[in-house]
Amino acid sequence: MRSATDSPSRKLGGAPPSLPPAAVRSRGLRCSALHLASFAVWLCCAAPSQAVARPAVKNKPQVEQPAAPQPPPKPVEAANLPSLLKAFAGSPGVYAQFTEKKFMALLAAPLESAGTLYFTPPGLLARHTAQPEASVLLIEPQKVRMFDGKHWESIELESKPVVRLFVESFVRILQGDEAALRRLYGIDFKTEAAVPSRWTLILKPKIAPMDKLIDRLELHGDKLVMDRMRIVEVGGDETVTSFSHVDTGRRYSEAEKGKFFFQGR
Repeated sequence: MRSATDSPSRKLGGAPPSLPPAAVRSRGLRCSALHLASFAVWLCCAAPSQAVARPAVKNKPQVEQPAAPQPPPKPVEAANLPSLLKAFAGSPGVYAQFTEKKFMALLAAPLESAGTLYFTPPGLLARHTAQPEASVLLIEPQKVRMFDGKHWESIELESKPVVRLFVESFVRILQGDEAALRRLYGIDFKTEAAVPSRWTLILKPKIAPMDKLIDRLELHGDKLVMDRMRIVEVGGDETVTSFSHVDTGRRYSEAEKGKFFFQGR
């Protein structure tokens, strides 16, 4: 298995290592499916760390009552899968910056990329890559659209059963459907003894075609926000993504939705 220390990584913006044309074509849809998987699973665990404030009720008579003794504040507890899903289901939107390294058997050095992730309910997902080259992956309920810096390509999910399965499955997860997650994956959830708020979630795909593509996903986070994800493919290739500037309470204006989610229409 490759690691970040096996070879020097290619710098962001540098010339890309050459790949055989046949290899590039064969990996196209596969990489798109992996992006769907990684992005949606990240969203599943990029849950709000605070409850959404409820508006105060105005003009309601207040009855003064004796103050009840208040228990001491509870220490921050380690996250668990139900709390991650429950908190995410109430999120108004998500924003995060990412850096990513892809370790591939065909390459001597990992590929590096960086960009921004966006999500808004009920199911609009956008991955905007800025480096080394501009590209966009947009996920909608009925289609996936991709931009390579020059041209837009649209994939109707009805014509691509493999991609459709990824999208439909993860939409249910994004809705906080724990039962769907357990149908899709074998789950191993751990917390760190020294820092109980830090956790690791390992997902092992159980159904085709995911079990033919992905060996496991290793998700790492603190409290209710994930900060690192590692995807190990069946063939040994892997992708490591780090997240920063995560905002799990992001609300997008109509102008922002047009800018981030509706390009290329």
